[in-house]
Amino acid sequence: MTNVFAANKLVELVEVTSAVVPIAIFQQSPAELSEQHSIEFQDGFDDLDYLKFSLLQLPSGKSATLIYHQNSPNPGMEVCVIADESDREGLIREVMQLLNLPTTAIMWVHPEI
Repeated sequence: MTNVFAANKLVELVEVTSAVVPIAIFQQSPAELSEQHSIEFQDGFDDLDYLKFSLLQLPSGKSATLIYHQNSPNPGMEVCVIADESDREGLIREVMQLLNLPTTAIMWVHPEI
C-alpha cells in the first residue's frame, strides 16, 4: 500500500489534503498499520496537535486520510474525507476492508452516518 505523499518533513495537514472531515475512528495505531499493511505515515500538525497521517488512494478511486493526533486524551485513528463526500458509510467500509479490520475495531462513527 502506498502513501501518495512521501516527503520526510513536518507539514501542515491542510497544505497537502482537503480530506480532513472525520467520519470514523478505529483503535489501531500508526505503528500497527505500518507493520501490518506497510502504510507510510507522515509527521504533521493541524490546529489541534502534532499528528501522524497517511493519504490513502482507495480501490474505488476515492481518497481518505488516516490521522492520529499524538497527544489526544482519546487515542484512535481518524478516517477523514473531503467535506462533500456523499457516500461516507461506503467509504468507511472500503477503508476497513482495505485494512482488513473488523467492524469491532470501530470506536466512533459520525452521528450523521
